[in-house]
Parts: sequence; structure tokens; C-alpha cells
Amino acid sequence: MEHALLLQKIKSIASLARHNGATGERFAEALTQLDDWDLRRINPLRFAKTADLPREVAVDYFVLGVKVGLFDFLWHTICPWCGSVTGECRSFDQLSTEPFFCLFCHAELPRSLDVEIETAFNINPEIKEVRIDPFGNLKDYWRFYFSPNARVPPKLRAYLKEIRRTYVAIQPDQSEIVRCDWNAGDTYRLISLDRHATLFFTVSDGTSACESEVDLLPSGFSSQQICVSPDGEGLRVRNLGDD
Repeated sequence: MEHALLLQKIKSIASLARHNGATGERFAEALTQLDDWDLRRINPLRFAKTADLPREVAVDYFVLGVKVGLFDFLWHTICPWCGSVTGECRSFDQLSTEPFFCLFCHAELPRSLDVEIETAFNINPEIKEVRIDPFGNLKDYWRFYFSPNARVPPKLRAYLKEIRRTYVAIQPDQSEIVRCDWNAGDTYRLISLDRHATLFFTVSDGTSACESEVDLLPSGFSSQQICVSPDGEGLRVRNLGDD
């Protein structure tokens, strides 16, 4: 983190907010304690509690921080049911008022500012270049595509974890086998939250023709619904995108 530049920005904020110097120092110190993940999607109210600052002071610092170039706004469309992030933009005027589709809930939902839109703050790259890998493992993938600020009931949150079967990260122009314990006749979903794509696959009971591979294109899966063999090696997925 560029500490000299950080302190310069904090000083500018303090002069605009008319708070004493000790407040700015406490704010800066708490900011330096955050890791790259926490610096990407900062919740001012949670930050205020951690930094032992009044909520209104923290919100003031973050909003003015955007003005002086310490932070950037992040606007997320959040599913109010499961808490998944279905869209992100950096400018308020880029937000759509149209209904949105939650891939995880497989449902179309209305979009309104007071329920489905989350405002978060990202540290400006001049202060700190945030380096995170959403695809490193299932925990990081979930952390990236689900908001920690969503008020998801504990039972639902536990259920969302329970129904997850497996996670596979596939490099561009490569393929991987997706396999888990599945039962003949059951239907499962393969979801790519980053491509906003879903594939339903039914495990054959022996009466249906089976497929063993599918392509993941930049626009989504090459098929919407397929049948797989219960005894095969699994479902091979080819990643034909750039990420």
C-alpha cells in the first residue's frame, strides 16, 4: 500500500469532513489492516465497528474518499434470496431498472435500490493494487460471487452449502472432468457464475442416450440440458473462453 499517498488522501478527507486528526489516523490505521479481499468490497458500517469509529463518521470518510480518489464506488445487484452478486458496475448511471435473473435461484426478480442494490467501496488502484483470484478454490469463488452483506437466513445459508457437490476451475482452452456422487434418475445443475451460465444434466437410468462432454463458451454452455451416464468417468467440460 502506498502509505504516503494514503496519508495525503486521509488529510484531504479530514479537511473536508472537519474531523480531528486522530480520527483520520484511526481510519488510516484500520484501512492498512485489511487484506486484498477486504479492500475490494468494503462495507463502511462493518469497517466503522472494526475501527471503533462512529458510523456517520466512517460513511463520511468513505463517500469523501471517492471524491479525493482514495476509493471507487462499486454497485452490485444482489439477489435478496440467496445473496449472490448477479451484476457489478462502477457508475450509478450504469445500473439497470429492468428485472434481473438470479442464476443460483433460477428466478427472475425485480430490481430496486433499497433491496437489490448494494453500494460498496473498492480501494483505488493508485493506493493499492488488489490481487485476488476468485477461481483459486470454492471458498474464494463463493466469496467473490456472494455478498457477505446479504441478510440470508442461517438455515438457507446452511442449505446452500449442503447442496454444493463439487467445484472445478478450468483454464482457458483446457478441459476438466466434473464428477461427484450422483444418483441415476436425478437431475443436477452445473453453474458458472462468472459466465452467468447454467446446465441441467440428468443421470441416465439406462433408457436415455448419454453425453460425456460439453463446451463452456463466453456466452454460456453449448447445451442447456443433457443426460449423462451413471457409470462413466464424469462430464468433461471444455473452457472455450478467455478466463
